[in-house]
Amino acid sequence: MRISSSSSSLERSDDIYIGVDDGGDDACVGFTGKVCKDGSCNGYKACENANISSVVNSCVGRSACVKAGYLGGSIGNIVDSCKYEAAC
Repeated sequence: MRISSSSSSLERSDDIYIGVDDGGDDACVGFTGKVCKDGSCNGYKACENANISSVVNSCVGRSACVKAGYLGGSIGNIVDSCKYEAAC
């Protein structure tokens, strides 16, 4: 999911993807939650099979946030975090 936007607000619905699969690099496949259109969940398999309420300016890099909250768990909000390969 390669997304760019200057806004990181979760208040405007046009700044959020909900469970989006970009089809290109497996980012967000099986993802449950909201992703801000600020470059979050960007990278090969980033946010794949994760259960995160909202992701803002986070989960950037190969496998970042992959399976976070997986297997019955859940994570509230990830903000300004998890910005390297396999982070979180």
